[in-house]
Amino acid sequence: MDALILGASPVAALLAFDLSAQGVETALLSENMDSWPELVSPETVEDAGIPASSIITEIEQTAVFKQDRRIEETPLKAFVIDTEKLSRHYLKRAAKYGAEILVGCTFDGQTARVENKQIKIEPKLIIDTIARNGPGVKVAELINLPFNKDSFEVHAGSYLMPATDSVIVGSSQSILSAISWHRFELSSIVRTGILRTPNNGPVISGNQLKLGRAAGQVMQAGWEFEPAHVFEKLLGSLIPQFFEKRTSLDAYSRLASKPIQTIENIFKLRLPL
Repeated sequence: MDALILGASPVAALLAFDLSAQGVETALLSENMDSWPELVSPETVEDAGIPASSIITEIEQTAVFKQDRRIEETPLKAFVIDTEKLSRHYLKRAAKYGAEILVGCTFDGQTARVENKQIKIEPKLIIDTIARNGPGVKVAELINLPFNKDSFEVHAGSYLMPATDSVIVGSSQSILSAISWHRFELSSIVRTGILRTPNNGPVISGNQLKLGRAAGQVMQAGWEFEPAHVFEKLLGSLIPQFFEKRTSLDAYSRLASKPIQTIENIFKLRLPL
């Protein structure tokens, strides 16, 4: 096997498709699917081939609040995507090119375990997209909360992201601490979770590469696919050439080791955070 991808986020699934479509023998292993909504710009929707079936809603503006008073309103053209639907879309395309997809399994570095089966795997490259440590951002999905379906709201360290008839709340502190309690009195929590963004470290170690959350390629929770997609495109180009012995992976190491802020001019989407 040429490449083993760990994780099933959209950026992992897209890399599986890109590599398998170029003839790289690819497998993707993950314990579960990532299902938290994210923001993406129209440019990324087009560039990454995001289908309409993976788009939850369209955003027209951001509204920034301080102590429940609106202090800034900025036009914002963006889309909220369903990451699980998008991952499944890419994985279905990857499978058509022969990629092996194993979701619901664990991997200890040599053996994949699926239910009661054990599969020996010896890949030439391992691309890890899973953040196993680092600070966690708490998120919750609520219903019955009044919100503007066309607006991304920012409240002193927290954000509200519309998702059909519910809203996603994220905060670097307590889930609800940065927004006045009365806004949630009539709401109910559908689910909660923690999105982890790892500490900085080398993106290449031996035959192992890091991508996405595992490499810290995250601008903020709720806006992850867009910055990671920049590096996914780079790996999608370099890895096939690497196996053809036409290039090394040094270019990825040089670019991906820089702080994410150094490439933020690439992104058209601007959030006032």
